[in-house]
Amino acid sequence: MITNQEQLEKVQNNKFMPKILIIDDDISTTLLIDNIFSKEGYEIRTVNISTNTIPEALLFRPDLIILDLMMPDTDGIETCKALKANSELRKTPILMFSAMGDVKRKVEAFNAGARDFITKPVHVEELKSRIKTWVNTQES
Repeated sequence: MITNQEQLEKVQNNKFMPKILIIDDDISTTLLIDNIFSKEGYEIRTVNISTNTIPEALLFRPDLIILDLMMPDTDGIETCKALKANSELRKTPILMFSAMGDVKRKVEAFNAGARDFITKPVHVEELKSRIKTWVNTQES
């Protein structure tokens, strides 16, 4: 676990601070993930309305996108397709998550371009492990 001092030293030394964009209409979920991963040394940005995803992603340039499947405006499948259709964002890995963990929805997510899928409720240690794996893949 990265301490606040280590995080400060990373910033001061201009070392890589992985960026994660979280897209979920549930503000309590985005706040929880933001709180956990900010303390771990990640730079976090959240989007609670999926139609804001592309502009926000283009500005932020995340190393990983965490995307909720069930969104009220544009669902996660369509948002994932839009991200993958954008030439500047298509290589960014997308970890999709949802309370709906049936195989059909998972296959839809993978076919839309998601590289991983995790079922809610999310276990923090599992999410940490998956995020670390994807960020390390991006660094290499």
